Amino acid sequence: MYFYFAVLAGVFAILWIGYMHNQLSLELTFDPSAYGIVRSAAVQFDFGNGTKRRFMGAIADDTTVAEVITAAARAGGLSLVWQGGDITAVGNMRNARKEWRVYRNDLPLIGDARLLPVFVRDQIELKYE
Repeated sequence: MYFYFAVLAGVFAILWIGYMHNQLSLELTFDPSAYGIVRSAAVQFDFGNGTKRRFMGAIADDTTVAEVITAAARAGGLSLVWQGGDITAVGNMRNARKEWRVYRNDLPLIGDARLLPVFVRDQIELKYE
């Protein structure tokens, strides 16, 4: 009889530890939506000479491609020159024989970057080509 009681107490202890562990895990879990961080995007500048700089960060629901590019450039200390919805210079690299082209998820960006929204986990790339 003591054996069954010991087994029952052991099973109860294991279940209680598992329950408490789950409770503690739930309390310690980081919930990004509580801080307004629900989406992220990455921006990469490819300077066409082997130099690439990549930035990643959280974005709001109504963030545009132009805003993401501008924020990444600012974070990296890069100056941008916009002409309409197009980029004509990043740092000291201006459109001449080559030009800055914007890609979203490896596809050319079609439309005005100032109006196009950024979607979940978008990969924005600026290439000097």
